[in-house]
Parts: sequence; C-alpha cells; structure tokens
Amino acid sequence: MIDEIKSSPLTTEIQCVQEYFNLRARGNAAAGNTTEELLVKYESCNSIHDAFIERGFIPEEEIRVHDGREYWTVIITQDRAEISRRLDEIRSEMNAEISIEGMKSPDTHTQNGSPVVELSERQREVFELAQRRGYYSWPRETSASELATEIDISKTTLLEHLRKAEVKLLSSV
Repeated sequence: MIDEIKSSPLTTEIQCVQEYFNLRARGNAAAGNTTEELLVKYESCNSIHDAFIERGFIPEEEIRVHDGREYWTVIITQDRAEISRRLDEIRSEMNAEISIEGMKSPDTHTQNGSPVVELSERQREVFELAQRRGYYSWPRETSASELATEIDISKTTLLEHLRKAEVKLLSSV
C-alpha cells in the first residue's frame, strides 16, 4: 500500500508518523497485527478539504479512504437547501462527485419513538456489514476474520468497532 501511495502523482511525500514526530516505537506488535500510521503530504489543490472548510463544513471524524473514495463526516449548521447549494458549489468548483449517505439535525433525539443511537460512521459501517453478512445469525454465516479481510482492517479492530456499537445499541434499549 505504501508503494502505491508513493507512486501516486498526487503524493509529494510520505512518512511514518512515529518518524515524522520523532517518537519511539511502543513495544513490539504481534505478528499479523502490525499497523503503521502514515503522514501523506500532497499539494492542497488536489484536495477537496479547503473547499469544504471555506463553506462552513467542519470535519467531525478522520477522513477515511476506501476503494478510492473519501468518506467525510462533517458538521454544518445550515438548512438542507443551503447545504445542498454549498455542495453544488463544491461539485462545480472541484469537479467532484459528492453523495450524501445520511443527514440529521442536532435537535433530533428520537426516531419513530425510539432513541437515536450515536454510532460513529465507522462503527455503523462495520455493524451493518456484520448484519448483512450474517455475523449475527445462528449459526454464523461469516467470521470476524472474514469481515476484517473484506474491509481491510485487523480482526482486533473490527471486533473493537463491533463491541463499541453493540454497547451503544444495547444501552439505548
């Protein structure tokens, strides 16, 4: 993956975060569970980030990249018509494809009479994948390892996302 990032014409520099901030490694990771945080530098003209910020969209979570697409969770305090207008500006200015996967009002605390559960985008993604693939079926139709491989994360990370989502979901019942 690092070689692919380095070979991109959009990338100007890539460094390991520990190296960039001159941090010492914290112990040895077990085989198969090694992760590396990367700092990727690129020309800002190749990013949609500034266009979002200039129009009042504030990133709430880290930007995730999966299958060549960026996933943003943002906060903005405007009505739907104004949000739509601003997104159209970004689409036009940046020649970008932008789709909205969900939108909610901060005043919305219930949905169909039930409390709204506040899962992070990643927790929701992992939980919904587990549901679709039969992870919660008896007997299970898929394993945590298979799910982790499908979305390219470690089994430990997948299980952490599932457990956090489950705690939130069960505490709202």
